Amino acid sequence: MPVSSFCGNRSAFLSFGKEMRRHIELIRVVEDRAIYLKCLASVLHFGPGNASLLKAFL
Repeated sequence: MPVSSFCGNRSAFLSFGKEMRRHIELIRVVEDRAIYLKCLASVLHFGPGNASLLKAFL
């Protein structure tokens, strides 16, 4: 959506902000899962193949 469409259109700007916030939250969830998997893999001493297998199930 072009920025020019926001000029004088508060509702479009707010809906764009909500959409961006949702994307940021999704990115955080993915990052949290990646961190969790790295910790789990190091604790259980998984090889790279097993870690990717585990990642497929989560």
